[in-house]
Amino acid sequence: MIYHPSSGMISVKMNHSTLSEYPIKNLGIIGAGESARSVAKHATSMGVNVTVFDDSTLVDFPSSVSQKKISIENIQGSNPDDIIISPWFGPAHPIVKEIRSKNIPLHSEIEYASRYIHQPIISITGTNGKTTTTALTWYLFNSIKTPALLCGNIRGSGYPEQPLTHALLQGNNSSDTLFVTEVSSAQLEHISKFKSDIAYITNLKPDHLDRYPDFNTYKQTKYKLLSSIKKEGVFILHQHHDQQVYQEIKEHLRQDISILSPDEIAPIINGQMLFHGFSLPIDSIPAVSDHFLQNIQAALTIIHAYYKQFTSQQVNTLFSAIKSFPGVEHRMEIIGSKNGVRMINNSMCTNPEAIISSCSSIHTKQHLLIGGLTKGLDFTILNSFLDNIHASVYIFGKDRYLISEMLQDRYPVFLSMKEAFHSALTSACPGENIILSPGCSSFGEFKDFVDRGKKFKELVKQSCNL
Repeated sequence: MIYHPSSGMISVKMNHSTLSEYPIKNLGIIGAGESARSVAKHATSMGVNVTVFDDSTLVDFPSSVSQKKISIENIQGSNPDDIIISPWFGPAHPIVKEIRSKNIPLHSEIEYASRYIHQPIISITGTNGKTTTTALTWYLFNSIKTPALLCGNIRGSGYPEQPLTHALLQGNNSSDTLFVTEVSSAQLEHISKFKSDIAYITNLKPDHLDRYPDFNTYKQTKYKLLSSIKKEGVFILHQHHDQQVYQEIKEHLRQDISILSPDEIAPIINGQMLFHGFSLPIDSIPAVSDHFLQNIQAALTIIHAYYKQFTSQQVNTLFSAIKSFPGVEHRMEIIGSKNGVRMINNSMCTNPEAIISSCSSIHTKQHLLIGGLTKGLDFTILNSFLDNIHASVYIFGKDRYLISEMLQDRYPVFLSMKEAFHSALTSACPGENIILSPGCSSFGEFKDFVDRGKKFKELVKQSCNL
């Protein structure tokens, strides 16, 4: 894609080099989750011998797939040409270190899928907001009849999401189908030839410090997305990044990549978002917040990067879609009310920064349910925020005492989310909000954030007769 400053347009010049001559006979897959199944099904359809290394029972895998327990001896014994690894295995995991020491190729599922995809890939990563931005981008493309698939790391959004390889498996994708892809840091750890036509980083805040030794290592992993951008591809660079992150991103970008700013393509002036000569009143957007506005700006800029021009009908359709966008499940999802108290499911919130960004949009009293596994993150950053909004906090989960200490032991502590909720329900008054906004990973009490969100919704509905 080439940016023309004089016209503000992007000429689409997609160079989809074929990588489908992927020369492998034996493929190893570590892990047996959904993306592993998709890779196994695709690889076996290509005549590749597949061995899955996992101790659990394989469900819905091709019958030709072999299974072995996870060990370096078994992996070497299968003589793999490549290994596709589940994101559950972090860089410090012994098996990852052993594979690396043996110089066995190791890649993520998105790397595998991209070798067989010849249509445009739009990649979105970041610490917070990536799921909403990815879903919104997909939603807007579809609103103007652009065939697009919602792919990648995205889970629990409430939309038809799928691993990248599963989208590839559909086999009926037209040449102009877009792969709108959420990409995680875990997936970026193991890419080498993965390519993006358009890429965007929402923001970068400390996260996953149980996986990475420090914030810088986490950032450098995210920056691998920048090297994935194709020649003459586009990177969407927002002005809202912290100054250091902004400069680091610019330093990583190559000269053959166009940079587009959402603040220039979809600026907000005097309460109006401007796009291609048309304006969208900010107060016409439901549940608007500063962070959601940034998501909208980014999504519109991505669409601008793909199309040369827009008709007035297309712009109006995009604006209507923005106003009708239902949001994302488990992200500030309103469940219902009882006695004037509103119940909100924000289970997708898995770090302290996400608590601040999501709950800042609520301007009435908040009763926040916070807890789970901290991932080594610093919760002291919440103290001034909680003071400013005069929130009541109910701490629960495995790291409840650690979180309580970081919050100056000012709030009650509970063993479970259920106990914390019932305490909040007793305390909340009409016009106030009870919000599950954990700021933590869910492992321990729940399978994942989706399980946590579903159980919270069940709890609310049972307790409030909704």
